[in-house]
Amino acid sequence: MTRRALLSGAPPAVVAACVGCAPERSDLRTETEQLARDLALFQSGNLIKELRPGGYLRILALPLLDSSLATVAPDAECIAWIQGEELSRGIATRFRVAVLNGIRPLRTVPYTWRRPTGLAISSGASHIALSLAPGGDRRVLVVNGETGTLEHDLSGLVRPIAGDIERLVITADGTRLAIGSREAFLVADVLSQRQLLTRRGRFPALAPDGSALAFVDDNRRLVVKNLLTGAETYPLKGWRTYGLARWSPNGRFVLAGTGFPLTWWLKLVAVDTRTGGYAKQGYLLEPDYGSYLEWISQRMVRALDPFVHHREILE
Repeated sequence: MTRRALLSGAPPAVVAACVGCAPERSDLRTETEQLARDLALFQSGNLIKELRPGGYLRILALPLLDSSLATVAPDAECIAWIQGEELSRGIATRFRVAVLNGIRPLRTVPYTWRRPTGLAISSGASHIALSLAPGGDRRVLVVNGETGTLEHDLSGLVRPIAGDIERLVITADGTRLAIGSREAFLVADVLSQRQLLTRRGRFPALAPDGSALAFVDDNRRLVVKNLLTGAETYPLKGWRTYGLARWSPNGRFVLAGTGFPLTWWLKLVAVDTRTGGYAKQGYLLEPDYGSYLEWISQRMVRALDPFVHHREILE
């Protein structure tokens, strides 16, 4: 459905306000259709949804998955999740990170701290970022993806951010990390353990190469900030952004849940971060508004087949 069709019959205030809105671009169709052939969407540790016609919805049962903590690498070619071992009364008290890349057998990385609250992995899971809050003391750690040994403790950087940490996003090479709460976020240089940017806003998402950052500001605008030049753009001008997911592996598109003021429906869109505009990927009903979606390669979808509990063809 086109923007004109959606607005037909809408109140005059809505139509007037939409003048200058970022358009749904038909010229992006070929590129997003290619994305749909190569990639699917992974959500909350237990769902894989294909976007191509005749694709499947898969429900996963990942071994020993704890608290739905699972994530995909920036290149979409590796998945990791937190495993919990039930030691007494059905409560997990020991944890480890499971890693699967579809090439090596499933491996587990030892973990010696308390239950994590957040997880992010670099490409190949060579670096693993974890957030935890033992006794309300927020910590952010980066560990070696093979041995689990501590590489960097970034806990001291998160003090200026109010609230619980709800998002971690690491770059493909593991050198930059975005840490976000519901109120603010920061971008850290992992190696030097220093802040590159601190700002109000929500859902920070680093481009795979770390050159740009997307986030939602206090006015529900999608902002893309070039971290090299400091320049900012608004590729969804005129639309409210309610949730922001992750960048595509090629560093061009970012997934967002968006809607227009005074309307009730929300769309999942792939936003062109370079030139603006979007291509619709579907509609959203879930309460997270698309913020927990990640791209996952079709190769990884096949690698996860042994853990598929249920599948059905999407209409």
